[in-house]
Amino acid sequence: MKRSGDLEAGRLVEVEISVSPNDHARVDVRLEDGRRWVFGVNDDVAVPLFDLDADGYRNRDEE
Repeated sequence: MKRSGDLEAGRLVEVEISVSPNDHARVDVRLEDGRRWVFGVNDDVAVPLFDLDADGYRNRDEE
């Protein structure tokens, strides 16, 4: 399932949810400027897997 919408700041956000055959889900959140967050979901828990900057590199700011 893929959805998109506008944020309060006027930027576009796109959210894609995919489910594997073994019932694990992945949530991919992308901003129009290229920033991206990916979460793994198992049962009722979402865990951040990684985030990428606008150039596609892993963001190291939070380490």
